[in-house]
Amino acid sequence: MTDEVPGRESIPRRRAAPPPTADAASARDVWRLPDAAGDDPAAWEARIRGIRAAFEPFVQQAQQVAAAERTRAEQRRAQAYQEADTAAEHARGQVGGYVGDALTTAGAVATDRAQQLAPGLGWQPYGTDAWRAGEGVGAGLPSYVRIGTVHGGDVPIVVPVTDLRGWQVWTDHPVAAHALVQNVVLRMIATARPLQVRVDAYDPRLSGALGLFGRLHQRAPGVLPAPANAPDQLTALLTELVATSSRRGARMTQHGYDAFAQLAAHSSRTAEPYRVLVLLDYPAGVDAAAQRELIRIAKTADSRGLCLLVHHDPDVTPARDVDAAELLSLLQPLAIEDGRLELDRLEDLPVTVDPPPGTAEANAICDMVGDLVERATLPTVDFAETLPPERDWWQPVAEELSTVIGYADDVPATLQLRSSNPPLPNVLVGGAVGSGKSNLLHNLIHGLATRYAPADLEMYVLDFKQGIEFATLGPTPDQQHWLPHVRVLGVHSDRPFGLAVLQYLTAELERRSDVFKRQHVTDIADLPPGADRPPRILVVLDEFQVLFEEDSSSLAEEAIRLLEQLVRQGRAYGMHVVLATQSLAGIQRLAIKRESIFGQVPYRVVLKTTPSDSQSMLQLMNSAAAELQFRGEAILNDSYGAAESNRRILVSYAEKTALDGLRHRLWERSDDLRPPRIFQVGEPAKLAAVGPAETMGYDADDESYAVWLGMPISVAEDPVTLTVRPEPGAGLAVLGDGPLDALGVLTGVAYSLGADPVPGTRFVLFDLLPASDPVAAGKAALLDLLRRLGADVTVVGRPELDGQLVSLRDLVRTGTAVDQPVHVLGLGMHRATRLQEQSALREIVADGPAAGVCTYAWWNRLHVCTAQLGMNRSDLGAYLFLRHPSDGVKRICGAQTQWASERFRGLFWDGLQESPTVVVPFGPLGPEDVDRLAEVPR
Repeated sequence: MTDEVPGRESIPRRRAAPPPTADAASARDVWRLPDAAGDDPAAWEARIRGIRAAFEPFVQQAQQVAAAERTRAEQRRAQAYQEADTAAEHARGQVGGYVGDALTTAGAVATDRAQQLAPGLGWQPYGTDAWRAGEGVGAGLPSYVRIGTVHGGDVPIVVPVTDLRGWQVWTDHPVAAHALVQNVVLRMIATARPLQVRVDAYDPRLSGALGLFGRLHQRAPGVLPAPANAPDQLTALLTELVATSSRRGARMTQHGYDAFAQLAAHSSRTAEPYRVLVLLDYPAGVDAAAQRELIRIAKTADSRGLCLLVHHDPDVTPARDVDAAELLSLLQPLAIEDGRLELDRLEDLPVTVDPPPGTAEANAICDMVGDLVERATLPTVDFAETLPPERDWWQPVAEELSTVIGYADDVPATLQLRSSNPPLPNVLVGGAVGSGKSNLLHNLIHGLATRYAPADLEMYVLDFKQGIEFATLGPTPDQQHWLPHVRVLGVHSDRPFGLAVLQYLTAELERRSDVFKRQHVTDIADLPPGADRPPRILVVLDEFQVLFEEDSSSLAEEAIRLLEQLVRQGRAYGMHVVLATQSLAGIQRLAIKRESIFGQVPYRVVLKTTPSDSQSMLQLMNSAAAELQFRGEAILNDSYGAAESNRRILVSYAEKTALDGLRHRLWERSDDLRPPRIFQVGEPAKLAAVGPAETMGYDADDESYAVWLGMPISVAEDPVTLTVRPEPGAGLAVLGDGPLDALGVLTGVAYSLGADPVPGTRFVLFDLLPASDPVAAGKAALLDLLRRLGADVTVVGRPELDGQLVSLRDLVRTGTAVDQPVHVLGLGMHRATRLQEQSALREIVADGPAAGVCTYAWWNRLHVCTAQLGMNRSDLGAYLFLRHPSDGVKRICGAQTQWASERFRGLFWDGLQESPTVVVPFGPLGPEDVDRLAEVPR
């Protein structure tokens, strides 16, 4: 039996002692010692044997008791172990259930939280339907992205990517680090709205890790440009990021913001992307200067919308004066070793890092992002929003010309052209094709025209590219109104006309200098308003670099000299130059004079362009214009392109119909209805647009005729004239190919002679061209005009030519045409082969002018003319070459004469000038031209 003690094991009850036995009594006797006197050895031995015999039963009994106790102890221990094992198994079952329930709940909570922090593709594992379908591409940049899962499960690990300075990433193998970077980058660009994020990278060891996103390098460089590989590229990138951080900090202070998200939300009119800088294998390729800039960026990155993703390679020896720990200490640590993740306040977490996505999956996402970027636009700022109310139009010019070209958020972006305090006289406008450069120029031109009257502001607008963007500034067949401020309009102008305009403006500088000296002033702002103050002049040169192309060295050198003089001296005299271009690359002459010209151009307005062009138009290391994303976005800079003065603006958009309506209202408002001098390369001059002038017809006092040959390549609006007197040497030979050009020249000659004729004047037209010739309609219009002007006109074909020559020779010999002059027009004289009365023609040319008969004729070649006229060809004192071989041109005009033989160009030489004059021949007339010219009062 056992005494049961509650709560304890059973304890055995002590047994009662048995009564003494005979053997026991005998044993006690054995233990008795022998008497002291008894020292017999045998007795001792007997006693010992007795003791032993007596003890043996006791030992056996003790052994039996001990064995029994051992058995019971083993049983009790086995029972205790069994009971403990049962209790432990029960406890383990309970704990396991509790832990399983807790882990299940924690995993669900963690997954749910991950979906909240990194929604959509920010947390979805690769290979899912969401990634295959691109669900959530462009939904919005999350604050966290997924990098992997807890080892042995599917609980996602997400890390923050916004509102922190960045991460320092270390792994036990570079490939793992690159995979993590690829993962983070793809999730950011996939989830961000179009152009909401931009990822720049520096890959000094050429790992090519970001080549996974190569499609975006071409399609959307504003999202993920090609990585920088060289230190100078890193320097340029860091300079731009420092400027971005500085600009954002200033704007946040201006608006009272303390977080970049507030600024981004406020920037509805400009794009402010979240910027990520990836550094691979840091500190490789980072020198001391770059390190300083990285530290500057990192210290404020969290509040400026910047994030550094730095892969640290501790095996790289830093460059001199580069302490890697100085930068790394500013960033959050993220380390992976042996498959275990270490984050701040989360160490030794077993984690499986997500592998990078497959190439096909990455390409598909990149294509989706590229599609969204190409379709992305910014809200449009209507040009009308930048204009003053109509009651405030045409205010007097004070110290500057000022206009609003767009907005930087809700702040107007204003250009203030002035000569001093500080001087901001000239503007450089740049931008790639399709970036909105033409819209910006129209914005500038019409904005100033609305604010200032034509009497206070004149414009000279030249377009050197093959476009018609500025044609609507002048009258067109479809509109009879124009912008009244425009005095000269060059629609796809050529270099000679551009040079002529620069020459005219330089002469205007000298004229104004004389006026200022008389007024004892040195600046136009010092002149009081009134008749003595000349108007301000705005000179717009679109694609101005065409002036300096290499194939015409003398013209280019003269043009660049005049432009340099204009931008240097023009500001004091009220001249402001706008230079516009798509690119400044490859122009050697401009490179030589770059500082002398652009050193006078403080204003830079650069739309989206390449990094190299951004730096050439703004300033070295200022590639801000390459970071622009949208058409109409621009960098406005009033400090010669210094990066710290960049302002990101959205240029207002001007609808063509709105501009046309505005021009019509300004035209109606103006008292000066003189149309501008219009020059169009590749087109003939328009005779009907010139109308009558004092430089035409007969001058009785001088007994001479002013004969129109065409229009000059100059600002002057009067035609080029040939003075014809009744004396030997009068007349004109038109030489070269081009029946339309030749007819145009003779049309100008005939109109100027017939518009104010001497009574009895007669025209004789030798028409030797076939009836089906393209000039037939122009010939008919010319004859109609002359007859409506009251002239007597005789048309002579080839069959009647010899007889008519005899009749004209008789007039010459008798002198009966002196009081009733005869003007002979020869059209296609080179077709008069086998001419029987060749001697009559020679006599008419030589002696006719003094007798009242003057010849103006066209031959296709000089040698044909010489063959017909013989030595009498020298009796023609004036020549106008069309498209003619250069040897004939040099024979008449001199060996140094250069002639390009272009269509709608003529080279006039009468021996009275230092050099031949290039003219633009008039074009053949149409019926509407005849009506207009016949009705003009003379």
